Amino acid sequence: GLHYSPLVGADISVEAGSTIELPLDATFEHGLLVLSGRVEADGAPLDPDTLYAASPGWTSIELTSHEGARVLLLGGPPFPEPILMWWNFVARDMTEIRAARDAWERRELAEVRGYAGARIEAPPLLPGSERLRPS
Repeated sequence: GLHYSPLVGADISVEAGSTIELPLDATFEHGLLVLSGRVEADGAPLDPDTLYAASPGWTSIELTSHEGARVLLLGGPPFPEPILMWWNFVARDMTEIRAARDAWERRELAEVRGYAGARIEAPPLLPGSERLRPS
């Protein structure tokens, strides 16, 4: 079945020599990723292979490209509680991360579908990492 989720995902083409202003939902967090070409966001050049994050409060962003560019815009409501991301896991704290890592190493979590390479082992956790909390 279908499930409605208030998210935005847009593949944006910025034509060579042009500037576009994108409206943003000020209640959303947004991410911006350069897929190809060179582009500036509100006058600042964006590096490729970098996910730029914007906290809630932004109502628009201006994209400018002299040579043309393709940009991915993602956005949605912020999580209601702090989250922690480590390797391939997302959780509320390091205790949950450790449990997920251990389950992965015991092969209790599903394999990654469509990945043809050898299984990747999770990197080791730092000693005392349970004390780490999301910021």
